[in-house]
Amino acid sequence: MKNNTLLLILGFLYLSTSAQQTDYKPIDVEVYQLKNGLTVILNEDHNLPQVFGSIMVRAGGKDDPKGATGMAHYQEHMLFKGTEDLGTTNWEAEKPHIDSIFRLYDKLGNESDPDIRKNIQTEINEESLKANEFAIPNELFNLIKSIGGTGLNAGTG
Repeated sequence: MKNNTLLLILGFLYLSTSAQQTDYKPIDVEVYQLKNGLTVILNEDHNLPQVFGSIMVRAGGKDDPKGATGMAHYQEHMLFKGTEDLGTTNWEAEKPHIDSIFRLYDKLGNESDPDIRKNIQTEINEESLKANEFAIPNELFNLIKSIGGTGLNAGTG
């Protein structure tokens, strides 16, 4: 039994020392701070003919105000929606509904009465349906796909 225990201990020691002998090399990154406050971290790696991009913000589902869950998720959808030129058939007609949705979410975040909150949520849904009349579904995704992009996704974790 003592021999088995000794072999087991020696095995763990070998594994722990061999794990420490890896050729770890930190990646070389460049950090840029844009005028609008966005931090860009760039790492060039020419091992594959690919480009990868990621945008992260310090906000998400865990940051939603109490009683107002879903705000980060809705914002995620808005980011995929597009711009005044992309993802819309008529931005001038759509914009008032988008603006109304944002105002209603602000109102929702400041309201604690459950009945009033339910009414505000109904208004948000109604405005969303009106805005959707002008939306071109998946235009951003299709544009990225048309130039070879894959894996376009978002999350609010």
